[in-house]
Amino acid sequence: MVEEEVRKVVASGRSSIAITIPKKWVSALGIGAGSHVLLRFMGDHVAVIPPLGRTVRGSGANNVIEVDRDNPDYVLRKLITQYLKGIDEVRVKFGGYADVKDEIKELVRERISGG
Repeated sequence: MVEEEVRKVVASGRSSIAITIPKKWVSALGIGAGSHVLLRFMGDHVAVIPPLGRTVRGSGANNVIEVDRDNPDYVLRKLITQYLKGIDEVRVKFGGYADVKDEIKELVRERISGG
């Protein structure tokens, strides 16, 4: 059975937008406020995929962050994106930017692990 609804796209900050999903749909998927979902960009559409209680493990290039600039906040945002996807192991390759390694560790301790 296919159901369709037209929904309005609204601004949700400077770099995000929001689209509401009908409550009966999210209830049927077992998700709600505070749940994590995987968003998959598929060229001409976006899929919203509930993890169904499992942790999403990245593989290959999906769980590797290659530091390509001297900007610890940028790397932290990349790490947070992986965290929100449910990926439980991320490798960070610093290349020629190893001098920001300690600062990134400190940012992760402060902003992600809570201490």
